[in-house]
Amino acid sequence: MASCAPASACPIPADERVQDAEVLAATVRKVFGPQVHGAGAVRAVLVGGPPGRVLVQLASGALLLALGRRAHGQYGQPAIGAVGRACLRNAAVPVVAVPATERVATPLGAVAAPSLARSGAA
Repeated sequence: MASCAPASACPIPADERVQDAEVLAATVRKVFGPQVHGAGAVRAVLVGGPPGRVLVQLASGALLLALGRRAHGQYGQPAIGAVGRACLRNAAVPVVAVPATERVATPLGAVAAPSLARSGAA
């Protein structure tokens, strides 16, 4: 049986998982900044499987499932791909698709929930 690459060049699943975890950690640091890891504001999870099914399962019990999407679709079609459509069809929570931007954004930080206490002024 012929292979497409020498055996030494083919990654094994354990090596791929380590590399994937490194890419995920670097992406979280780039988007949210280095201070986010200790704060517990973001939970990075590395899961294998069909993306639509995995996202719907992980969103179970959440308040919202937020997805990134292309800024514009092609040929007048919506910019929601197959994964987004699967989430919209199957999620038990609200799903929002956030369009990609063309500009470079500053790193995000944790967002505090507004206080529900009233000042007493009417």
